[in-house]
Formats: sequence, C-alpha cells, structure tokens
Amino acid sequence: MRDFSWPVRTLLTALLILFSLPRGAFASVDTQTLYRATVVITGNFEHEKLRGFAESLEEVLVKVSGDPDLAGSPEVVALAVRAAEFVESHELVDRMAGIPAHDEQGTRERPHLLTVVFSKEKIDGALRELGRSPWLERPTIGLAIGVDNGTRHFLLTRGSDLGSDHRQTLVDIAEELGLRISFPGEQEIAVETAVLGNAVPEQLDDLRRALNSEALLAGSLVWNERAFRWSSQWQLATGDMLENWEAESISFDSVFRRTLESAMRVLSGAGKP
Repeated sequence: MRDFSWPVRTLLTALLILFSLPRGAFASVDTQTLYRATVVITGNFEHEKLRGFAESLEEVLVKVSGDPDLAGSPEVVALAVRAAEFVESHELVDRMAGIPAHDEQGTRERPHLLTVVFSKEKIDGALRELGRSPWLERPTIGLAIGVDNGTRHFLLTRGSDLGSDHRQTLVDIAEELGLRISFPGEQEIAVETAVLGNAVPEQLDDLRRALNSEALLAGSLVWNERAFRWSSQWQLATGDMLENWEAESISFDSVFRRTLESAMRVLSGAGKP
C-alpha cells in the first residue's frame, strides 16, 4: 500500500492553525434529527410506504444507538415488519413535482421522498429490547484525510475544488449516521505536509490537541491503479483511546461508509472498528 511520506512533525506544526472545534465538544444532538429518516420510494402506493417505513426504521435504530451492526440483523428485520407501529408522522414529496407525467407510469409511480419521524419513546424501548441504548452525547469528529488519486496528493478541505465529491460523500454518510464532522479550511494547511493514517499515539494526541478536537479521525486514501481499488489506513484518537484499521473497496464511497461506521461503533461504545 502506498502512503504519504512527508514528516509528521511538519504536519503537526502546520495543523496548529488547522481549524477550531469548541472545547468540550461532546454534546447532545438534535433528537428530532436522530429519530427521523428520509428514503426514496416509488409512487404513493401503500406497500411502498410500508417498505419505506421499514428502511427508515433500520436507519434510525442504527443512528440512535450508534451501532451499525444492527443493520440487517435478524432482530431488526423482525421489528421492521411492524415498522408502522413506531411511526409518529410521515411526509411524502414528489421528486418530480411540477413535471407533467410523460409516460404510462403516470403520477403514482413517480419517485417520492418519504420522510418518517419515529416516536422517541418507542424507538428507545425497541433499543432496550435489543440490548442497546440511545447514544445522545456525541463529539464533533475532526477530519484530517489525505487523498492520493494516482496523479496528485491533496487534503480534504472546506471549499476546495479538489476532493469535492469525497467531501460530499462524507457529509451525506455522516448525516445518515447522525455524526458531526468538520473539515479543515482550504488555506490552513500545506498539502505536502500530510502524513496520515500511520502516526504514533503521541503524534496523534498532539494533532488532536492542535485541532482542539475531542475526537480525531485521520487517514490516507490511495488509489491503486493495478488493483483497481482504493486502499486506506485510518486512526481514531480521543484523549484516552486509539484505534487503527484499514479499509479497501473499488469505490471511495464504500471506504468512507465503512470508516465512519467504524468510528461511530468505537465512539458509541458499541464495539471495535
């Protein structure tokens, strides 16, 4: 696996001005967001709404508990059969509103966004039955992610044209998982100083403190042309914990999902990466 080879000490010096997160960043999240999910269904058929309820229930159980291993588990699949019992309210929005029907599908089979709000009391009760509990005190996760796409190295930063697809993917997955993430500013770090994914604990702790962050997720994402896949190394550090793991896939979307799920699993106390 290729990785970035510049000095870690230079990285730490440059990152002293990286970006600020408020101290004591562990804070309660908006429960309305945690207990809500939006999925795409086909038309406004009752069976499609029920399918959307089931999909949304699984997403919310994972999001509220902080345990991605609940997804697809037999217990959650059984609960999903009666997902409508947990629904407090829902809303359907036609994604093609204003566009006249132009084929035999008509309006009932057009794609709709189904937003489902679940009962907090019922979701919390379901989690207790599953041996889980709500994870409401969450840190903002400072991200320091270097990318080598085969032609250039760059850091994922706010506002940069480089890596915009990578950043948006991370934002979308974090929103689905109920995670708060933060990127460094575009002008706040020199790209050539990035050494990420393989620092020693002392260096990571210095970096986390420099970022004024309760949790640091540092990693390198490298495109392997010969293997035709992305490889990555990751480190998640807090004041008293350090976890390391690797992930690879043909798409960076899959790598980022695995990575953020791993970070969530660790931070929530649900398990190891």
